Amino acid sequence: MIRASLKPWVWAGLAVAVLAVACGTPPTTKCQASNCSGCCTEDNLCVGASKQGYSQCGQGAAKCRSCLPGQVCSALRCIAGEGGGDGAGGGSGGGGTGGGGAVVCGASGQACCVGSGSGCLLPLFCNNNICGPTMGSGGGSGSGGGGTAGVGGGGAAGTGGGGTPGVGGGGTAGAGGGGAAGAGALGDPCLANNNCSTNFCQAFGFQDGYCTKACTSNSDCPAGGACGRNPAGGGNVCLKGCAAAGQAPATCRAGYVCEKFQSSTDGSPVCFPGCASVNSCVGGPVTCDARGFCCGSNGAACCNGQTCAAGGTCDAATKYCKALPATNRPAGEACTTPGQCAGNICVPELVSSPSCVQACWAGGYCTQDCTSSTSTCPLGSSCSQFTFENNVKRCVANCQWDGGQGDCRDSYICDRYTVAGSNQATCFKRCSVNSNCQPGSTCLPNGFCCGASGFRCCPGAACPGGGACNALDYCQ
Repeated sequence: MIRASLKPWVWAGLAVAVLAVACGTPPTTKCQASNCSGCCTEDNLCVGASKQGYSQCGQGAAKCRSCLPGQVCSALRCIAGEGGGDGAGGGSGGGGTGGGGAVVCGASGQACCVGSGSGCLLPLFCNNNICGPTMGSGGGSGSGGGGTAGVGGGGAAGTGGGGTPGVGGGGTAGAGGGGAAGAGALGDPCLANNNCSTNFCQAFGFQDGYCTKACTSNSDCPAGGACGRNPAGGGNVCLKGCAAAGQAPATCRAGYVCEKFQSSTDGSPVCFPGCASVNSCVGGPVTCDARGFCCGSNGAACCNGQTCAAGGTCDAATKYCKALPATNRPAGEACTTPGQCAGNICVPELVSSPSCVQACWAGGYCTQDCTSSTSTCPLGSSCSQFTFENNVKRCVANCQWDGGQGDCRDSYICDRYTVAGSNQATCFKRCSVNSNCQPGSTCLPNGFCCGASGFRCCPGAACPGGGACNALDYCQ
């Protein structure tokens, strides 16, 4: 059975996630940005700032990550932290940076960070335990040589010296050295330079470290890599290439996304750290989505692979946002005037009307007439007489039904039984109050009306407005 008639619906708006300073007692609901400013465990529990440490650190409801050896979690991020004592070792270079409290490190002129690969932001080098533009010579990056040491000292092999690297505070090695490179390929996780075939481990800005090297062009990078932006700042670094831009993790490891926007210098897709909040995004994206993509603005990924900011549309093939054309917009796209639409009909956003107690048809809706028996709707749309006022026949955008928004614009749902004799789902406006729905039906929190014939089943498979709940969860 299909719908007899419909009233316009209303969308109440997306709830704004408010970040708190700490989460406090673990919530009983799923850990997400709206209830956690810290990070989420595998059990979906929030770990607030006051409870974070070496093993659980993060912000913006991202997955908790472990800090590197010699680091602690402070202000929701991993920094060089408390070491083991004063780090006295044999020779004048013992100790390195272990033993102090939380410090700032890694930038030019600052101390090298413990347990973070090179200890410095690219393209700086650690020399005598201070980050600078030139690489020091000799066996170790600490302030002295000789016996066993923490971060510094020649000792029994540094990062590349062939021995066991120390973590600080009396370890058996320094952070420098000049030994053979490790086996880690470009983009692999790492703790120290000698883990990587590139002989450089970048920990700043990269979850669990990232084998890389400094670059100015793609020719500086290993095969399959591209030169791109360093999210920690400083010079460009080599990034591992991937094939499925706009997907996560695709062929990248967990915590990374296959990204082509504001990542590689030539726009090729690379494995890039997923964002935890909009604060880590550049280039104007409006938000950070649940997958870890900076998304929404022109050129950026479609948020959750579906939506873009006002004035943009999600390219169905690439799943990246592009600007709406000035004219010839297909059915379902936003509009303010008929001339913007291919079908020369724009259903405007209604701020208030007898059947719209709040704004509906958010952003406007391009459509075209399909009343004539010879008229057909363009590819990607279907003819519906149950979508607009007075049951006029109009072309509406098709969508992939998933029980929610599908691939429709924000403020719309992907709904069934709007097309006569077909289960094809189309993009329809959300409800926000019961008066937006057919008599005998109720507005659900997800924006669907339920209970009347042709509408979604209410909770408990109920159809109080008539019919029975079918296998597609609709009343018939």
